[in-house]
Amino acid sequence: MGKWRKQIAALALGLAFVFPVVILVAGALQPNYSPVFDAVSALGTPDAVLPGLINYAGFGLAGVLMLVFVTAVYPVFRGDVLGVATAVLLTLTGISLIGVGLFHCDPGCPIAGASPMGMTHNLFGVALLLFAALTPWITAVYQKQVVGGRFVWLSLVIGAALLGLLVLLPAALWVGWAGLQERLFLLVYLVWLVMFGRSIARQLY
Repeated sequence: MGKWRKQIAALALGLAFVFPVVILVAGALQPNYSPVFDAVSALGTPDAVLPGLINYAGFGLAGVLMLVFVTAVYPVFRGDVLGVATAVLLTLTGISLIGVGLFHCDPGCPIAGASPMGMTHNLFGVALLLFAALTPWITAVYQKQVVGGRFVWLSLVIGAALLGLLVLLPAALWVGWAGLQERLFLLVYLVWLVMFGRSIARQLY
């Protein structure tokens, strides 16, 4: 059983590679799209070229794969309170990814004056960033207890970087660099997720 769970977990972690590729392809297909100034969610608005690509093959698929990963490695988490907390945060991150995809933002992705659909998208987006930023901090304590401190300092540094990027989000929106902020956040988080996921998957038996 452990072998199959490891294989499933490894496949699920493919989200760290598939999601960025989908973003790159969708951005390349969208005329006059800037990865620095335009939010990732702008690729999923109703007036985008292929909104379903980023909403379903991007956010939606990444969220489903996150849930599959948590399900595969849950036997490692379930014996420890912090492990369960880690599983919960990863699950909430996966649900938030799915929510961001199911509820697209309005054209231009406004915050003020957004439609109910756009407001729901924005709420899921904030939840996604918050859960993703908090997870490395919880796992740093968990890893110290369970895997002998491996990646503990890395998780703390990455957690600090993610929280810093989250705090800078209003400034990024104000200067119009939402795309750059989102991509930096995504890159840092996915690098951490792959490293953490591999360390956890090795403990399956």
